[in-house]
Amino acid sequence: MTSLSAAELNYIIYRYLQESGFTHSAFNFRFEAGINNLPIDGDSVPPAALVKLVQTGLQFKEMEANAENDADDEDFCFLPPMDLITKDVSELQKIVKGKMGIPSATGPKDLDKKGNEGTSSRVKDKARKVPEKQQQGVRIEESKDRVVRRRSERLRRKY
Repeated sequence: MTSLSAAELNYIIYRYLQESGFTHSAFNFRFEAGINNLPIDGDSVPPAALVKLVQTGLQFKEMEANAENDADDEDFCFLPPMDLITKDVSELQKIVKGKMGIPSATGPKDLDKKGNEGTSSRVKDKARKVPEKQQQGVRIEESKDRVVRRRSERLRRKY
């Protein structure tokens, strides 16, 4: 997957401003961002591209928050868009677990020799064994990646 360049993003933002009726802002942004000098064919960019891109990103983040290592079930928890924008995936996963009544992911607590509370060694070992793969600078656990892909395929088939 290739990443979106700053120039391409600027063009999509410019188109959004135009389509939404922000003509003055679009005019100013066109000159400040140098939109006229970009080698982008405006006809190749579909209408409402920015909105669709943001919605797709939010859906992916919601699916990532719902992804579990053992998630073969159809349970899925919808989250408010502002939570998806403002919160990290780990925070979203806590919200999902809370809504679904799943116990906390911190796992059972053990006391070390000094009597301090620590994470169970079983939980630590499980966390160490999960392989990760590098994608565009973002680390995604292999199991979560598979779950997200599987759920994406189910959603595509439904809609």
